[in-house]
Amino acid sequence: MPNLDIASSIAEWAGRYRGDMSPTIEREARRSLVDTASCMFGGRTTAVSALAEKAISLESGEGAVSIVGGGMLSVGGAAFLNGVRSHALDFDDYEFVGSTHPSAPILAALLAVGFRDGLTVGDILRAWTVGYEVIVRLGESLGFGHYLSGWHSTSTLGPIAAAAACAHAMDLPSERIAAAMNMGSSVSAGLQHQFGTDMKVAHVGLAARGGVFAAQYARVGAVAASGLVWDGPLGFLANFGTPTSPGTRAVLATRIIGQGIMDHPVARKSWPSCSYTQRPIEAAIGLRENHQIDPTSIASIAIHSPAPFVRVVSIAEPTTSAEARFSVRYCVARAMLCGVLTPADFEPAALSEPDTRALMLKVSIVPEQVPDDIQDLSPEAPDRLVVTLQSGQRLEKAVAYVRGGPKNPMTDADLTRKAKACDAPAELVGLLAEGALSIPIRSTAIF
Repeated sequence: MPNLDIASSIAEWAGRYRGDMSPTIEREARRSLVDTASCMFGGRTTAVSALAEKAISLESGEGAVSIVGGGMLSVGGAAFLNGVRSHALDFDDYEFVGSTHPSAPILAALLAVGFRDGLTVGDILRAWTVGYEVIVRLGESLGFGHYLSGWHSTSTLGPIAAAAACAHAMDLPSERIAAAMNMGSSVSAGLQHQFGTDMKVAHVGLAARGGVFAAQYARVGAVAASGLVWDGPLGFLANFGTPTSPGTRAVLATRIIGQGIMDHPVARKSWPSCSYTQRPIEAAIGLRENHQIDPTSIASIAIHSPAPFVRVVSIAEPTTSAEARFSVRYCVARAMLCGVLTPADFEPAALSEPDTRALMLKVSIVPEQVPDDIQDLSPEAPDRLVVTLQSGQRLEKAVAYVRGGPKNPMTDADLTRKAKACDAPAELVGLLAEGALSIPIRSTAIF
């Protein structure tokens, strides 16, 4: 499809993608559904969820669409609150090529539309695959420079992916799926300056709601610009890209549309904090377990981390749960003390615990310079933890491949434990098993 723009190319494939999924793709879609729904249940009791629900209720009032974790709103309101809840703990999945949280905005939107329209489990899984294809192909086109420029990629790419997924779920033809993507690009926004705040969480809700609106606007026949929206001199790539962005044409020339999940597998989090804290946390827990470290014997901890990551997680003295998720010093200190990190470790009581604060004072961050063309969470730029004990003994551990990533994926047992930690219904993990594709999504444990 060399003459089609990226939206039309993906939409042409998506319009034909109505049958069976391959076993591998279906399995990954199921795992993302269970993982993301678990995060929604975990996020429902957070303070940011309560604030978001209050705000969106003032706008839309009670509706006929159920929210994951309880409550009823309009379809757009439900998509927004689903998105907030999915990201409130920063426990939701991510991918490397676009530096996004893909499933949170896509499934937040799809579950709202799916509840309203009576869609089945199979409908949701197929549509998620379409949304994932969009987010990783656009991520490839922009490159890591987009994220390094200060954009929150989930906010810029998420609305477009959610729009495509919802348009597919609404059974729109290819031309209208492309229109939904074109419209979704008008919702792209969100800066990293909001990281560590309630607004960063709202980015996901806004992306989901924007995607629902774009799909519905396309559904009723609205017209949007196309073609030059992506590759024109004033288009998406020109505004959001960098001089090193590969561009959409290069992606279309070298990739098979429909294989995004195979080219760029999902990464799922083991701990509820920013993805750039995951490898240092793993190193801390590994050293603690392997050497039976008594935290009171620690003289210092040095976190050697790629400089681009340090910029994101360098909050030195977190005072809120949101800030703590972006403080690698806090995350490493807490992991070294407890040997694990759960949602409870980001509650106010944990943040103010004297032992945690005392150990944080011993933690330093050493930014490591990396090549300009480094890829997100590249194993060529590992995180390294150096612990010096009061005895003078020096312990070190480097982590190149993050736990939960493509090289070290979470198992179904891991996802089951995570669902329990998020206080999700025990029946939710039943969706990991094959079958049940024809069951209405509203009849599952998600609702």
